[in-house]
Amino acid sequence: MKKFYILLAVALLIFNTSRAQWNALVSGTTNNLYSVCFTTSTTGYIIGGSGTGGTVTSTLDGGASWTTKTIGTPDCYGIEFPDLNTGFIAGFDGTIMKTTNAGTTWLPLVSGVSRVLWSIFFTDFFNGVAVGDLGTIVHTTNGGATWATVNSGTTNSLRSVFFASSSTGVAVGANGTVLRTTDGGSTWNTIHPATTSFLRSVHFPDWNTGYAVGSGGTVIKTNDAGLSWSVSTPVALALNSVFFTDILIGYAVASGGQIMKTTNGGANWYSQPSGTGNNLNCIYFTDATTGYIIGDAGTILKTTNGGSVSITEAGQVNSRLTIYPNPVKDFVTIGTGHTQGRTVLTVYSSSGQVILNQAMTTSTARLDISAWNSGVYLVKVETGSSVSWGKIVK
Repeated sequence: MKKFYILLAVALLIFNTSRAQWNALVSGTTNNLYSVCFTTSTTGYIIGGSGTGGTVTSTLDGGASWTTKTIGTPDCYGIEFPDLNTGFIAGFDGTIMKTTNAGTTWLPLVSGVSRVLWSIFFTDFFNGVAVGDLGTIVHTTNGGATWATVNSGTTNSLRSVFFASSSTGVAVGANGTVLRTTDGGSTWNTIHPATTSFLRSVHFPDWNTGYAVGSGGTVIKTNDAGLSWSVSTPVALALNSVFFTDILIGYAVASGGQIMKTTNGGANWYSQPSGTGNNLNCIYFTDATTGYIIGDAGTILKTTNGGSVSITEAGQVNSRLTIYPNPVKDFVTIGTGHTQGRTVLTVYSSSGQVILNQAMTTSTARLDISAWNSGVYLVKVETGSSVSWGKIVK
């Protein structure tokens, strides 16, 4: 027993000091936060609202400290900076705001519409598009001085817009709506993906490869710059935002504090612990490993190592151990990546009691933990050549 507690202590030490993870930052606000972007590795902006007014929360030190200001608008939902000093905000009742001094002041622009604008994107200082309810699309070619309403061909709500190049962009929304432009946003064509889910976010890591996510855990993917889309492996969550750091590695966030990651272009997804039960609304990475997630009640999370949750003994690395969903209420799946040889799964309580010990005959095990007490459980997976550690949060 003494040997076990020493091993347990070592495993927990490894877990608490060297594992990759998402850490909560002190935002200084309780407002719901909806969109985030960074202009440098340390300078970032988050927009949100309290239900009675829009706010901008900013950092100059990579999230170590944040400052929130009220900007005299209704709630805001989308933010975009085409350069270090110039930024745009879109929000409730057709709101579009602009800054030319890195967020020190924000001035209102006339969008010409009165519907909610959910997302905004600029390909450069002059050319931008904002999308919103009832198929609303507005387009500017002069840095927001004037906006033209564009015929979208739909009355479905549009929730997200992204441009993979200066001319080619995609907007997504309700009822599986996917619109595509090849002229910078002046005209749009309807694309017909094999889904009717409410698509809430779209992102392109390169010119040709793009992903969109939405309700019902829907994930769709394009390899031809948005001309055609295939339905990828679904995730059993209502997904709110997606971001890929390259064509294979991506993240999606959902309500209830859920974070999902893929390392193979959406073929498989696994859960990462967030440490919060608040709804997560947007995710953004400044480089391959440094990312930010924002959500309700002032939630801001940060990772500097991609948010991976694999835990191993020193010198015995098995980065394929996955545990999802996590936190979990009823059923949890443990994946080892091992397909040959004997594998033994052991689960311990926080006091060191063996809760479960069984051989695994396949690379995954699905456990019913609905009768377990709430708490943290340590997972050990042993093969002939390695021992890997993980944890279950119930």
